[in-house]
Amino acid sequence: MGKKPQPGSEEALREYALKLLSLRARSRAELRERCLGKGYETKLVDALLDRFNSAGLLDDREFARALARYHRHLRPLGRFGLASALAAKGLDKALISEIVAESLPFEEELAAAREIAQKQLNRSGDERSKWQKLVNLLRRRGFSYQIIERLRAELAKSNTSDAEMD
Repeated sequence: MGKKPQPGSEEALREYALKLLSLRARSRAELRERCLGKGYETKLVDALLDRFNSAGLLDDREFARALARYHRHLRPLGRFGLASALAAKGLDKALISEIVAESLPFEEELAAAREIAQKQLNRSGDERSKWQKLVNLLRRRGFSYQIIERLRAELAKSNTSDAEMD
């Protein structure tokens, strides 16, 4: 049988960190926080994270891109919402700006807002109430005022066209 590493040792830290990474990808800051929270020494944790970085086991840029892809496809967010989600993972501000700009250009953000609007506005209820709920949802998801206003103008134009056809 394998010998269990000494609690607090470098080997125990390595096993703990690998276990966390096997569950899901994490940012360096997240992994550092978890290891320090478990009582490991700062110097040991930082040295291990440097080795993980060098070995390619830890890559904040790739982690941020994966998180952006997740939100683009499964839970759309606006630029502010994506930046907030990335910051919550402890990522560097410069990296956050880069990833948001790279993964969510204006037209894609607008398309995501349209997709959310389509789902929300197909529900029953009066138009004013549905619109207010949509605006609140888009704000919570981090869409800018500019995106919301552009969407409002598009929907107003669309509703005018629909009314003229009747």
